[in-house]
Amino acid sequence: MPRPTRRKPKEYKYSRYTYEQKHVILQYRDSHTAAETIDRFFHGTRTQRRWDTIYQLLAAWTKSRPTIEANATDAITRDMYRTRQHGLGTKLTQETESFLWNWIQSMRSDGMLLSRDMLALHALDVAPFFEHNKPDFKASSSWCTRFMQSNALADRAVTRQSQKKPAETAVAIEAFSKKVQDLMTKYGADVVYNADQTAIQHEAISKRTVNDAGWRIDGLGQMQSWRREDNSHAPW
Repeated sequence: MPRPTRRKPKEYKYSRYTYEQKHVILQYRDSHTAAETIDRFFHGTRTQRRWDTIYQLLAAWTKSRPTIEANATDAITRDMYRTRQHGLGTKLTQETESFLWNWIQSMRSDGMLLSRDMLALHALDVAPFFEHNKPDFKASSSWCTRFMQSNALADRAVTRQSQKKPAETAVAIEAFSKKVQDLMTKYGADVVYNADQTAIQHEAISKRTVNDAGWRIDGLGQMQSWRREDNSHAPW
């Protein structure tokens, strides 16, 4: 038996309407009767019970018309079916979260590195000083995730340059350039090569080496061990 080429359409008992659709229906209701509005937008009704349900729905929309009009004129919420009130279901008040947001911005402006654990600990410290906060607030991982998402924050890996300000980078570059110029003058060098882009004439140091058990060593430690033994040869 061949498989059907089209899926069966979904059958819902109730229909949902966006804020923009509700606004259009209410505008039509202002100049028409309830029966005309139901026939125009709800394609009539088969039973009296269904007609009564739609009539009650129109009455509920009329009662909450200011909210519907405000959401219908907003480009973000006009295509939504429902909206959630700001701060509904949260453990901390809006004032507390605003304080945490300002604290994060001040720490970032000072060049400090922040983590989710630091945010959670600071939230636990300041929550008792604000009123109307939930007493069972634990600053859980899910709360941190919601707080960061609602405030457009992201948890990123720390790199060498991402957490530095441009002014700090410029100062470091200027200091390094001056150091190179002083060394060139001291040793009479005319050309300076970048070791990262110059061909290396020897094998690179392996990440593993043979040594006594229990002694940790790396490339820098190997060079230091050669110096401690007063060996005049190169470390590789």
